[in-house]
Amino acid sequence: MPPIIRMESKRFGRWLVLSERGRNRQGTVMWRCRCDCGNKKTISGTVLRQGLSRSCGCLCWESCVRNGKAHFKHGLMGTPAYQSWIAMKSRCYNPKAFGYKDYGGRGITVCQRWRNKQDGFQNFLRDMGRAPQAARLTGKRCTEIMSRAIAGGRRLRNSKTTGVVCSPRRMKMTAT
Repeated sequence: MPPIIRMESKRFGRWLVLSERGRNRQGTVMWRCRCDCGNKKTISGTVLRQGLSRSCGCLCWESCVRNGKAHFKHGLMGTPAYQSWIAMKSRCYNPKAFGYKDYGGRGITVCQRWRNKQDGFQNFLRDMGRAPQAARLTGKRCTEIMSRAIAGGRRLRNSKTTGVVCSPRRMKMTAT
């Protein structure tokens, strides 16, 4: 093994190296570091020396805020509710999306309140609520809400299918 390069008290970007933490499985020396914002993390010495990590993420966040590109709103990206909201918009507006022919292709759109870029997801979540742990917003609850919201003609389907599909006239999906 190569000799350990002593890095205590050295700075790498916003990281201040505090102490050695041993070696990882690959044999690389790991260092306990503290970011200027106060977060602590164990980082590979190689990563620090090569400049591959300059902060805990606060540097990127601050530059996004400074450049007007920070869009953190709700912290729910990736949750079932967020994925349902994205899929709903996709089915209504993206001709390449699965299900577009049953929604957007038939003239169904999403209400402006849910489509709004500023707070559309928060409005959707406020109106629909979070999905139960084991379910998504496509089960019986969503079907009932959609039935009341759409209240238009239905296309006949196989009795095993629970989806509600509107007549071709212009409809909007909203919560009632």
